[in-house]
Amino acid sequence: MRTPNIRLSRSPPIKPGAARKRALLDMSSDKRSEALKRTEQELKEARDYAQAIVEAVPPLLVLDSDLRVVTANESFYKHFRVSSPQTENCLVYELGNGQWNVPKLRTFLEEVLPRHSFFKDFEVTHTFESIGRRTVLVSGHQVDHLERILLFLDDITERVESRAAMRASEIRYRRLFEAARDGILIVDPETRKITDANPFMTELLGYPHEELLGKELWQIGLLKDEQASRAAFRELQEKHFIRYEDLPLQNKKGQHHEVEFVSNLYEEDGEEVIQCNIRDITARKRAEQALVDAKNEIDQPARTYVTTLTRPQTEVLQLVAEG
Repeated sequence: MRTPNIRLSRSPPIKPGAARKRALLDMSSDKRSEALKRTEQELKEARDYAQAIVEAVPPLLVLDSDLRVVTANESFYKHFRVSSPQTENCLVYELGNGQWNVPKLRTFLEEVLPRHSFFKDFEVTHTFESIGRRTVLVSGHQVDHLERILLFLDDITERVESRAAMRASEIRYRRLFEAARDGILIVDPETRKITDANPFMTELLGYPHEELLGKELWQIGLLKDEQASRAAFRELQEKHFIRYEDLPLQNKKGQHHEVEFVSNLYEEDGEEVIQCNIRDITARKRAEQALVDAKNEIDQPARTYVTTLTRPQTEVLQLVAEG
């Protein structure tokens, strides 16, 4: 039997320098792999963070160059009570019942990409299918160099209604202010000068409205002098309320009145304001005095009669005889 001739091949010996080189390459590859994984993780975290921000901001739409909706954030779906199938891939003009199909808005949108322009706070008031009548500010601009438009939608309905209610309140107050049969003065707490006065104040004092503005109360006869004015304002700052009854007042023509003076310090839009109400009680005081005089006239004969009854009988008989 013939023994086979087996040769064992040997790998050539690895030189020490080559081994180090291969180890370095392996280490470099591992580091690149780890760096790549870290980069991917950082990108994912950045993307998730950006997405969280997008979802948290007010309603927004992303439109493509054809003005079709690419995506919308969660705020949009919640606020307008619509779903993704009702929104994505639809022309923005066809959303809902045509709330964004406004000629001026169309012009703005169609110019954003070609002209790299933007628009801000275009007001749309519309009755939406799901949420009723609302007022929305629309703003749009291009997303960097991409063929995409970011459309921000800010519902300001509550603010508009609040402003309207405030205007209505101001009108009602102004009507009451103008029609009141008490004098009303608005005074600056720092300067102690009149900033507004109603028509009755002009009638009572005899000063034209323009002449009242900028004066202090003592200059129009309401307080004795500047010292009395300062004392009254100090008391008002401490108590936020002062009241003077039977205050004598002389108007520009020299006529005398009795007035009741009430002043309040309060805040209006974060600013302190003083309101003074002056009621002319001259007629009331005259009526009260007339009643006192009438009572005295009635009481005088009665007092005489009582005095007569209390005299001794002889004196009474003498008076009767003399009578």
